[in-house]
Amino acid sequence: MAWGDCACFGGIVTMRNFFEREELLRRAFIESESTAQGRIPMSEEIPRLLEKVKPVDQVVKVDCFVPGCPPSAKMIYWALVELLNGRIPVLPAEMMKFD
Repeated sequence: MAWGDCACFGGIVTMRNFFEREELLRRAFIESESTAQGRIPMSEEIPRLLEKVKPVDQVVKVDCFVPGCPPSAKMIYWALVELLNGRIPVLPAEMMKFD
């Protein structure tokens, strides 16, 4: 299941796709006003940053999408009840409201 707009659609984090990865890392870890050490962290424990941000269904198979930022309690509850009853949730159109 993809929970929330970022997982479902890529969300606001996809704005990163307009910039080169190296430029983003340099700004975030070397040039930012709050930078203390001025180096890009490297460790085997830190996952590598992909070239582009993608919605989760472009990386793995997704059976159900529960959009929202965040998803409403009603949508989360409904999806979980469907799962507990052995059904793949398909959200009703009336629940799909974006303000």
